[in-house]
Amino acid sequence: MQLVVGRIIRPHGVRGELAVEVRTDDPELRLATGAVLATQPAAAGPLTVTRARWHTGKLLLTFDGVADRDGADGLRGVRWWWTRPNSRRSPIRMSSVITSSSGSLCTGQGTSTSER
Repeated sequence: MQLVVGRIIRPHGVRGELAVEVRTDDPELRLATGAVLATQPAAAGPLTVTRARWHTGKLLLTFDGVADRDGADGLRGVRWWWTRPNSRRSPIRMSSVITSSSGSLCTGQGTSTSER
């Protein structure tokens, strides 16, 4: 399964850094140095992260082959995909809802069981 993990917002500085919009719950794993990301559009990638750092609440990334502001500006708006490895966890059925306040799993029939 492929998941969108981020989108390039704009260049940051003159050395090819990019400010990104993070769309993942674990950017330290999925956007870490060395991560190879498929892109949309596909012609923009794949992109390999060479540096990742946080600056005033925004994640800044540097990619292999992007050395200056002009190269970075050409990637504006590009989205990245991360392929999730096969998981043994079973998905929650659409008729189920997890209530965050109680931690209970409520089925469509109105019954619930504790999932803690």
